[in-house]
Amino acid sequence: MNRRLFEEQIEIIKKAWTQDSIEHNSALWQIPYPYDTGTEWPMYSTADLGAPGEMEDRKHVRKVSVVPSPYTKPHPPVFVASSASPRTVEYCAQQGFIPTYFAGIRGAAALGSKYVDWAKEAGRDYALGQNQALVRWIQIGKDAEDARRKVRLYDAEIQKHFYSQTAYFAHDKGSVEHYTWDDWVDATINTGLWVTGSLEDVKRNYIEQWKQLTSEYAVLICHYAQQPVESVLENLSQFMEHIKPELDAMTTYAQEPVAV
Repeated sequence: MNRRLFEEQIEIIKKAWTQDSIEHNSALWQIPYPYDTGTEWPMYSTADLGAPGEMEDRKHVRKVSVVPSPYTKPHPPVFVASSASPRTVEYCAQQGFIPTYFAGIRGAAALGSKYVDWAKEAGRDYALGQNQALVRWIQIGKDAEDARRKVRLYDAEIQKHFYSQTAYFAHDKGSVEHYTWDDWVDATINTGLWVTGSLEDVKRNYIEQWKQLTSEYAVLICHYAQQPVESVLENLSQFMEHIKPELDAMTTYAQEPVAV
């Protein structure tokens, strides 16, 4: 049911982005509500200023419109989070959406090639990694121990209280009731979603992952509420100056998909 709700919501949003005004009637959604009669609306100016068919009887809203319409045509790029679910990635390929992998590189790379095949079946020709995104947290320190210290200060607590309730958690030391903070640091890093160490460590790790899936997008997550802004900016500036150019050099495919 969750997937059915999600996919129909996306269908509605795409209609709203690409049409002057929309209506929608299904077992899950009625737009406007109630669909049979429309929504009573006392602002009669909507009939004059709204889209065609939006308020034909000047009493009820019968269609709704998005104002202003999206600048990007036909609509903005759509990123869909996935923890390496094949069904989600296949859906993204069919729609031309960007799967955004919250997954270790092995799982993401395996689905990356399948995404290309599924997209081709839908009439979209992508190179491996194109129109795909890889999510990572980074902690760049003076050395590996300094980066580990940053994980402990800025990431381990949210791993303990939030991420550990999701799939991104490595059960490798028995019951979490007995975990020390060092254990939580290990559990955080062992998810495969963190890239940590010295600048050279992080660059080398990122390049090795990019060889397996040369993604068009790198999504970096920082815990702004926990990590001082100066530390966040230092991480990002080092990534942009020293790591991104290396990744860009490996990303040789065209930026725009070519229809088959």
